[in-house]
Amino acid sequence: MECMTRRIRHTSRTDVFTLWFLGDLHIGSAACDEDAIRRTVRAIADDPNALWIGLGDMAEYIPRSDWRFRQSRLAPWLRGLEADYCDDIVAAQIERLVAVLSPIADKSLGALTGNHEDKMLARFERDVHGEMCRRLQIANLSDEAMIRLAFTRYSHVHTVDVYVHHGWFASRKSGAKVNNLHDMFLTWDVDIIAVGHGHERVVAPAVWSFALDKAGNLVSRRRIALMTGSFLRAHVEGATSYASAKGYRATDVGAVSVVIRSDGSLTATV
Repeated sequence: MECMTRRIRHTSRTDVFTLWFLGDLHIGSAACDEDAIRRTVRAIADDPNALWIGLGDMAEYIPRSDWRFRQSRLAPWLRGLEADYCDDIVAAQIERLVAVLSPIADKSLGALTGNHEDKMLARFERDVHGEMCRRLQIANLSDEAMIRLAFTRYSHVHTVDVYVHHGWFASRKSGAKVNNLHDMFLTWDVDIIAVGHGHERVVAPAVWSFALDKAGNLVSRRRIALMTGSFLRAHVEGATSYASAKGYRATDVGAVSVVIRSDGSLTATV
């Protein structure tokens, strides 16, 4: 686990910031929608007040010696490299991933490892996640992280606490995902919880809590929990996929972002 504080200085009470969660890109898979990834990267790059966190499974990372490997599940650009004797398809995926994310590396709060990165390390002793972080020069957030965003305007400071994890639940029904997201508030006293892995964009109903402030006044607090989506299409013409083999239902592709205003209000967008 990693804990960090990022101080963000601004000058206007009307400033608006957008925190993006980019996870489950699966670059290198035939089902990966790279056009959607590049559109999201462009939106982040064009927004001076945008930040992002990587949620893991950033590339497919399934080498030929892995029992899960299927030639038909490789992205067309990887299959094209076969004629050029591309022996290391994992290295090719890292190259592509770094090239795609480089334009927004300076806006990153860091990146988590996912189960695809973990399996590469456990089975093949290859730290693809560490390599990606080093090459992009972003923080390695390990498997989970708590991040405090301290929005500072002159002497006024407003904090937003975020908990992120790649995720471990991926129920077929959205309601089960919402229940799991809400259960996480029993452990993590934060404003935003964001997890991936489930390949669906889910914004759970907000959780409200009440407390007394330092002056003894009753104050309310709105907290939100998200499943951050994926850029992996479930069913693709001309290719097979893990999702099609398992009969998963189709979901949209894309990321989830949270708009943070200087008054502390949070709005999740998909």
